Amino acid sequence: MFWKDIRFALRILRRTPGYTLLAALVVAVGIGSTASIFSVLKTVVLEPLPYPSTDRLITVWLDNRIQGWPEDITSFPNYADWRDRNQVFEQLAAYRTRSYNLTGDGEPRRVRAGAVTHDFFQTMGVQPLYGRDFKPEEDVDGAEAVVILGHSFWQSAWGGDPAAVGQKITLQGEVCQIVGVAPAELNFPADVEVWHPLAPSEGLRNARGALWLPVVGRLKPGVTLAQAQAEMSRIAANLEQEYPDTNEGYGINLKPLHDHVVGEARPGLWLMMAAVGLLLVIACANAAGLALVRAVGRRRELTIRTALGASRARVIRQLLAESVLLALAGGVLGIVLAHAALAALLGLAPELPRLSQVSIDWVVLLAAVGVAVLSGVLIGLAPALEVTRTDPSRVLTDGGRGQSMGVGGRRLRQVLVVAEVALCLVLLVGSGLLIRSLLELRRVDPGLEVDGLLTLNLATSGPRYQEGPQRSAFYAQLLERVRAVPGVTEAGATSALFIPLLTNSATFTIEGRPPVPQSERVEVPIDIVTEGFFETVRVPLLAGRLFDGTDTEESPRVVLINQTMARRFWPDGDPVGDRFKYGGPDSDSPWMRIVGVVADVKRSGLDRPVRPSTFVPHSQVARGFMTLVVRTPGDPQALIPALRSAVWELDPELPVFSVSTVREQLDDSLAQRRFLMTLLTIFSGLALLLALVGVYGVVSYSASQRTREMGVRLALGAKRGQVLRLVLGEGFRLAAIGAVLGLAGAFAVTRFMESLLFGVGAADPVSLLAVGLLVVGTSIAACCFPALRAARVDPASALRYE
Repeated sequence: MFWKDIRFALRILRRTPGYTLLAALVVAVGIGSTASIFSVLKTVVLEPLPYPSTDRLITVWLDNRIQGWPEDITSFPNYADWRDRNQVFEQLAAYRTRSYNLTGDGEPRRVRAGAVTHDFFQTMGVQPLYGRDFKPEEDVDGAEAVVILGHSFWQSAWGGDPAAVGQKITLQGEVCQIVGVAPAELNFPADVEVWHPLAPSEGLRNARGALWLPVVGRLKPGVTLAQAQAEMSRIAANLEQEYPDTNEGYGINLKPLHDHVVGEARPGLWLMMAAVGLLLVIACANAAGLALVRAVGRRRELTIRTALGASRARVIRQLLAESVLLALAGGVLGIVLAHAALAALLGLAPELPRLSQVSIDWVVLLAAVGVAVLSGVLIGLAPALEVTRTDPSRVLTDGGRGQSMGVGGRRLRQVLVVAEVALCLVLLVGSGLLIRSLLELRRVDPGLEVDGLLTLNLATSGPRYQEGPQRSAFYAQLLERVRAVPGVTEAGATSALFIPLLTNSATFTIEGRPPVPQSERVEVPIDIVTEGFFETVRVPLLAGRLFDGTDTEESPRVVLINQTMARRFWPDGDPVGDRFKYGGPDSDSPWMRIVGVVADVKRSGLDRPVRPSTFVPHSQVARGFMTLVVRTPGDPQALIPALRSAVWELDPELPVFSVSTVREQLDDSLAQRRFLMTLLTIFSGLALLLALVGVYGVVSYSASQRTREMGVRLALGAKRGQVLRLVLGEGFRLAAIGAVLGLAGAFAVTRFMESLLFGVGAADPVSLLAVGLLVVGTSIAACCFPALRAARVDPASALRYE
């Protein structure tokens, strides 16, 4: 019986290729969009990390309640106490990521390195693919330099040759022996090319106030996250009592490694999944409307089959077989669309974890089949129930009029269209809010003149740059050469132009003021800048002076602060001339005199408040890693070859990396918001198109069924404009009801988007009103053609219409 239904459904669908193709396309849009987003969500969010017992891998953070950072890095002594005092972790390992100069054969390059304690690989549950793991005696300062190659780096640089183990490479001017190759699944921290032992210096091993280490651990079997959190909180409380000068206000916060890796991608991807879910529902409602019209056209045929002995259940099953087959065809077409959509999506996507692993695999295919079958049932069930509940005798005696849709059928189709409009409006409101947020962000003043700025990163290494004066002299010579490059108007350097949340920072003590308790101290970023930096980026000087040639290593220490710091800590006075030092009152840091106040810059992100910041001169605190900032009135990209040459003329083994314009960096900071906005706008556009097709279909069908009525009206003296308004009124009512319901739904749903918005509320009246008018206006426009056709009907022909 089942196969008979399938064969008959195939014959029926072949007889109506236009309907079959249109309905399959509608379903394909919904399933294709759902499959493409689900494939990303599955890989990035739902799949476990590729490590043994990955649910037991936990990141361990310093809960910095003073600064409001629940996921802060910690010191080596704190890490050692966490490791030695706990009873819940099998192992606890520390790590940090750095970048090193790789020199030797070919052009110098910069590689991303993972500095880890000797037990890191064991904690992650992996072993080197070739060679061996680190030994405990290699994890001490002064030990022989050894490295393990990252898998992708090993493949690209050594062609996947196991003989790489035992060879040597030069990092930061130091020769290191390769002792192993990491397995492909190890990608935490992300994109590490070279691993080496952490081997902290004696000073860092004992500096409890120096926060520089993230920590990861593996729970013992059977230990829950709640139990581990309670144990580590107890340890943190004990450390607070034992070391109040450094640990007061510090707790411990545990977070599953998977949640840490997924990070901020989770809410955006779930939002996209919800969006395509709504789009799929709209597509199903649209296809159900088409199926209802087609079923009404077959009502006489179906009634005859009932009269000849077929049960109502048998007819419903046949109609469901047709709709499921139709949905499966749409599913196949949707998978084809999903492949193309996924390729485009991955091209648009910002940096997401495990993005390279995203594909349409068997799980996605199985889910698509399941969604197609469910969609087929949803599409066919309501029309089947509606068309088979009519009294057969009335249909057979009504003759041709049996082909018209009854009151119940008209109401069902109107309900479907209203639902399409309402769901479409929810998507459009979400899209509108994201668009407005992005526009608000673009209007934020970053605090510097962006256009014409180019940055490139440098990091000196090796014996030539061991001392501060050597590094200072190199950058002074380099800036002199760079300023002489044709097209360069100004140049300077900084340790960081834009800063992450966790950056190089410290608390401070202001001279002449009472000591501040540890729990009330504020950390401020410490940035190193050269003479000419602020002039290059066009950040105004508000008070005092900028750094100049008098600020040398031998002269008294000086510092600049930003406007936010001046307002917060000197609200009633001029900070210029006052002194402070990093750390507490008893720290060994030198006192520094404030010589100037500069304007604020949105260095932590356009959507984040400006932090109190400090700047020290490179001539007094010389660093090897610096960002060169160059201004030109022309195309910044055209300067890149000349700038590289200027660097390599001074040191041919110095890599030049991360070259980009400041405009590109600001655009990259908005990449994730722009990605979500683009996808939601595309899905909203598809939803609006489907909703308009639904409105058009209902109004057009209704007008055709009322052709005789329109002819009578016109014959009795009705104006054509009145007929036009009558038909448009039906479309307006459907759109208006859908818009009201959609606005109510959007008001409830968009509250969950608040974390993704900036400068606009979830109930933004401008977005709600604009989207409501758009939906109603385009719906009326979609009704214009059937309305004009009805208004132009010939009364004589209409009176003969049956």
